[in-house]
Amino acid sequence: MEVWGNAIPDSSGRVVEIDSIAAFGAGLLIYVRAASGGPRILLKVAQPHAATVREDRVEIDDAAYVSFAGGRLKRSSDTHVPALVLTCG
Repeated sequence: MEVWGNAIPDSSGRVVEIDSIAAFGAGLLIYVRAASGGPRILLKVAQPHAATVREDRVEIDDAAYVSFAGGRLKRSSDTHVPALVLTCG
């Protein structure tokens, strides 16, 4: 899982699983947890735009902001980097 071209904080090589996904207003709420267990952590994509779904990959091209565990993640200065990339496998 990448946000603005970087691995999400606290993933540090651990496998992260999606626990649930919900849309709420203009946001996408994705709850993740470490595959080994532990608490659910909220990954929020505010005002997502232009999603591409493939067999093993989902990309959200842009968003107003993305937050993880309550803190906003820094946007890439490269405008060609997707806001969020989820990969399976």
